[in-house]
Amino acid sequence: MQLNKVPLKFLIIAVLSVIVNFRALAGNPVPEILIDNETIRISSTLVNFPDTVNGFDGDYYQLKFENKTANTIYVTWDLELKYENMCVNCEETKKPEYYRSITLTPNQVFESDCKKVTDRNYVMLKKFNNIETQALVNFYLRNLKTSKI
Repeated sequence: MQLNKVPLKFLIIAVLSVIVNFRALAGNPVPEILIDNETIRISSTLVNFPDTVNGFDGDYYQLKFENKTANTIYVTWDLELKYENMCVNCEETKKPEYYRSITLTPNQVFESDCKKVTDRNYVMLKKFNNIETQALVNFYLRNLKTSKI
């Protein structure tokens, strides 16, 4: 009995698919691209952070910023947080406490870390896993602007 030969491209696709799925199952967070243009790429990754010192176990979105230029850039935006039953900072007049900014040097990549207090402007709590709270359904970077410094 002769077996049909599987085209090489289908074999490569199948192997890559298994590797990607294995990475996801192994707990390696997969980033979601939020913004990608000629100047900047912004992505978010959902990570779990069990804060054993304070007794919290939470899932957080961490932002990653990639300056794709040879210039220093200043990035600003208004953060909107959409929860199950409410939206924070979704009014037309934005609240100043949800205004965010970051300066990136040429070709800099900045990845926020939910464990660092200094990164709290670039991290959003999705939910606590050990406390009953409303979960963050989505978030938006509204009025995003980049300018060369």
